[in-house]
Amino acid sequence: MKRSKSGTEEPIIILIDGDCPLCHRIARFVCKRDARERFRFAALRSAAGRRLLTQGSSGGSIEVAAGQVGSAPLTGRPGTSESALDGAVGPELHADSFVLIEGGKFYVKSMAALRVLRSLDGPWPLMYGAVALPAVLRDGVYDLIARWRYRLAGRGPSLCTLHADGKMRVRLIEDEEGDGA
Repeated sequence: MKRSKSGTEEPIIILIDGDCPLCHRIARFVCKRDARERFRFAALRSAAGRRLLTQGSSGGSIEVAAGQVGSAPLTGRPGTSESALDGAVGPELHADSFVLIEGGKFYVKSMAALRVLRSLDGPWPLMYGAVALPAVLRDGVYDLIARWRYRLAGRGPSLCTLHADGKMRVRLIEDEEGDGA
């Protein structure tokens, strides 16, 4: 985790589909393998998730780093490997997107997943070697899993299930509206 200008560690933020049981399992998986408690979570469509995405699209210090060297504003403009960012801010937000915010940069799809694995405890950082595969191949696998996620994990209640877990509750990012991951 990177340190802020004040010297404190900045959290690594994961934005997930708040209604996806597979996403909930991934959040729990990450928490169990994050002894330093670096990761925080929010639902993409929650007020907190929209706020974080809007900060990135408003030209602030947050940038997109979607699997390629360099960065671009959060608009999905050509040159990033992530066309899924098109319309990612606002009402057209893709619920199947997995967004990682780390060090002021946004990562999506397979690059987000690989960067999460890289930051976990245990043998999981070894999986980051898959970054050597072409992004189109990695993202193709990601898209297939995203498309089939409800068939793989079923449909379930909203992220209220994460609120029930005391270890998860402290990692959820909520805005004044009381929403969370």
